[in-house]
This record gives sequence, C-alpha cells and structure tokens, in this order.
Amino acid sequence: MSKILTIDDLPEIQERNSRYNEGTNVCVTCSQSHRGGTRLRSNMCELDVDRNSRDTSGFPLKVTVRVNRLSSKLISSCYIVDHKAEYSFWIPHDNIISDHDGFDIISKIIFLMNVPFSLDTETLISKVLALARCAKDSVSNNKDGYMALDITKTTRLPETEFMEMYNNMDENYNFESWERAQKELDSRIQKFELVQKEVGMKKMRYEDCSNLWDICSICMEEFSTGSIVSCIHQCSHVYHEVCILEWLFENRSCPYCRCQLRRE
Repeated sequence: MSKILTIDDLPEIQERNSRYNEGTNVCVTCSQSHRGGTRLRSNMCELDVDRNSRDTSGFPLKVTVRVNRLSSKLISSCYIVDHKAEYSFWIPHDNIISDHDGFDIISKIIFLMNVPFSLDTETLISKVLALARCAKDSVSNNKDGYMALDITKTTRLPETEFMEMYNNMDENYNFESWERAQKELDSRIQKFELVQKEVGMKKMRYEDCSNLWDICSICMEEFSTGSIVSCIHQCSHVYHEVCILEWLFENRSCPYCRCQLRRE
C-alpha cells in the first residue's frame, strides 16, 4: 500500500541521510498562484455546461498527475517518467462551500484525470477542499490567479538497479510517455464534453423524502442524504454522477431501462 506524503514530509526525509528510502510513495500537493490564471481560463474543462465560467464566480484548478521512477540516491539528475498529464477545470465558489458539492466536483475531476494508481480519495478530497475554501476569495478576486493540485506517485529504486534500467531506456521514453498520457487525457475530456452535449441530464440533490430511487443501479450503493445525483431527462432514472459518466463514455443508453439517450 502506497503511503500518501505531503510536501511537509520531504525536508525531514532529506535530512535523515544522503539517500531516500526505497519504495513507493504518493505525494499530493495543493497550492495557489497569483499569476498564469488568464492563460488557463482560455482552455478549461467546464464541469457543468449549465454553470460555466461565464456566469459563475470561481477559479481555475490545474491538476497534474505524474508517475516517476528515481534513484534512492539523494542527488541525481536522472529520472524516468512513466506518466504525466495535466488539465485545468473551472471551480465555481458554491461547489467548494458545500461538503456534498465539493466532494462531487473533486471526485469527478479525479475520474476524468484517470489517475493510474490507487488513492485515499476521501483524505485527498478533504485536503483539497480545505485549502480551496481558504484560498477561494484571494484566487477568484485576482483574474490571473488559480489553484494547482499535483498528484505524484514516485518509486525510488536502489541506485545500481535504477541506473541499469535508465541506461537501457530509449532516449525519447520520457517525452513519449508524457505525449501518450496527455493525448489519452485530451481524448477523455473530449468524450466528457460530448456526453454533456448529447445526453440530457440534470443534477439533483438526493433527500430521503424524495421520490428518487435510493440506490445507484450501476454500483449498487445507496445515495447519501444531501449528495448530488444525475437524473436522465428521458427516463428520470438517477445515478451517481461518476458512475453514469463512466457508462456513457461507452454507451448512449440508460443502464436500467436501455432507452436511447440523445439531447433534443
């Protein structure tokens, strides 16, 4: 099981000795920047076509996912990149204020980024939301501001083993890994945007007293009170948003009643 480290853990590791511990760690960092947001705003993924950057107050969130292999030696300029991809998303203020809405939107981003390793999702989301809530006003009031989320899986190998591996790599391996991962992510975002255009769905807040089903028929898990669910216009069946998105990436029918889904 990979251990999640924060950026605060790194100085202590470096001071311990001249080598990193061998093994695999996942490091999650979340920060804010006061410059560069204007460029990001020109090419963002709108997570909700009905509530986009033109008519809501919010900020860009740039998400980067990396998978690296390095030597356990502290000072080394050699590294292997197995995966690197990044994308920016528009985060409306009220999605961050509400626990249920915040969990919903960050879960969707992690799904869209297709993170190629397991994560403690609940801990990750709570940390991102905590920082986003503290920084939302300063980032949003500055039109050039944005937030950055970096999720990196790093495997450190014994020096001899790593260098043998590194020297046998094609010289273009790192670039080709980045190019492949970014193309796959771009294609995934395009699929998501196409689903939003082609399929008529609306978000609803699930309540115990509602007339909605109390279970998602894709994952077979119950809806929690106050959570956001996706309702298909044509048949009124409801699902967890990430569940129905994953289904609609490959199908254009309701998973339950099989009616064909096309936005009028």
